[in-house]
Amino acid sequence: MTIPDENSEPARTDRPSRDEIENVLEHVRDALGFHDDHVANDVTPNAGETSGEGVQSKPRTAIDSFASSVEAAITALRASGSSSEPLTVAIDVTEFDAGYWSETVDPTAEDYDGREEPAARQSKFAVISAVSTPVPVVLGIEPVENPGVHDQSEHPRLADVVGSLLNQATQHVEIDTVLADRGFHSAGIIAAIERHDLTYIIPARPHPFVRGVISEVTAHRSPDYAVERDVTVPIVDQPYLTNFVLVREESTPGGYVVFLTNGELSDYESGAISERYRRRWLIENQAKTFRTRLETKSLPDELQCQDCLAAVAEVNAYSLANHLLKETSTQLTGRYVLRFDRFLQALYATQSNSAKTPSPAETEETQSARRDHEEIVASLAEQATNLCQDHDDLADVISGLEIEDDWFTGYAQPATATYDLEIIVSLFLYKHARGLSTAGLLDQLEKEDNGTTPFSLQQLPAASTLSHSWRNRFRQHERWVITDAADRIRHIYADHQEPR
Repeated sequence: MTIPDENSEPARTDRPSRDEIENVLEHVRDALGFHDDHVANDVTPNAGETSGEGVQSKPRTAIDSFASSVEAAITALRASGSSSEPLTVAIDVTEFDAGYWSETVDPTAEDYDGREEPAARQSKFAVISAVSTPVPVVLGIEPVENPGVHDQSEHPRLADVVGSLLNQATQHVEIDTVLADRGFHSAGIIAAIERHDLTYIIPARPHPFVRGVISEVTAHRSPDYAVERDVTVPIVDQPYLTNFVLVREESTPGGYVVFLTNGELSDYESGAISERYRRRWLIENQAKTFRTRLETKSLPDELQCQDCLAAVAEVNAYSLANHLLKETSTQLTGRYVLRFDRFLQALYATQSNSAKTPSPAETEETQSARRDHEEIVASLAEQATNLCQDHDDLADVISGLEIEDDWFTGYAQPATATYDLEIIVSLFLYKHARGLSTAGLLDQLEKEDNGTTPFSLQQLPAASTLSHSWRNRFRQHERWVITDAADRIRHIYADHQEPR
């Protein structure tokens, strides 16, 4: 047996210790105003829930918790010296789908407008987040009214919503650049950003004028990158002056993405504007996370807003926890990321509940699956990095990756799931990214010069590996492995791919 040198450094590990995680969670609870004596039972409350059966976890209002989450995250980032202001922020609108996230208007209600069919009142929220920081932080949130639901004269335009978000953000941090998708390409929004003396980067809508500029620039050449300075966009009643930056993107109609910006063009040479814009994907990943905390409810608009405030407070707390783990766990060998659902369970659990010994059945299956999960996801993250670097068209899959439910109908041997699961997720991603049939995928794998798959696995899967019966053998509790792997790969996609 080897006796360790007492002067040697502690062993490196791929995950923090339980004590390190609990210390970070305690810091987060304090930052948000959570108190252990207000939490009972090992139950995670719904977003916005302040009391319930055995749960009293939010002694303050949702807006208080949100404000505290912003300040706590920004304070921690400043203290670590890992980010410098002014920051880049992104703005996005999250829409909750009709039929699932909507409130059906009661035709007997006093405010019913008399239409024959009841209207669906959808929820939309605009969010602004810091995205140039090591972890994204939501800085502000505003409800957005749907056209056609009420008299629009009574509700703010999207440009006014953007102005309000910028006001909220600048109360917490200094910012210099705003990123937004092409849905924010309007004269009013650009004017709102410029009134705050900020730089914007927004892809242009496919307007005939924009297509005309592309045709003119590419009439005699096909550059990878081009700039058109001081372009007057002829919007009716409100023309505006901006710069066009064209970046080649073959998958886009016209072959180019056109960015609008008022920034210093020398900063965006050789397509650097695309690198800057990629940070916007962080806010979309955030939106996917906080949407999981909002239940299907029929609630007044005010209470829906409280739900969203509570949800984004939890997402900020989640970012804070992952940042603190990275800062305090000095022995980590790589980037460790807590699972969001695990984070919430631990956040709302008491010390005593967290320390409970699991039942034998729970220890054998659930605990084993959790340990395997970290290894699987870490491996997938490494594989996804290589894929994103080598295959440009992977962007078409990962930006909207979904796993069908019929992939999971029960798995008879949990102990053997780890390696099989790694193969099937990797092959799923590659197969769909390349648009291959099952036979085409197998042919592709057999042509690999080094005798391995494109995922650095040590052996080729047999044809039966990809059969429908094989892939439907996963247990119900393995679903979160796939979901978490997809989320991790989305983050890697954001760092490597061109904007769409």
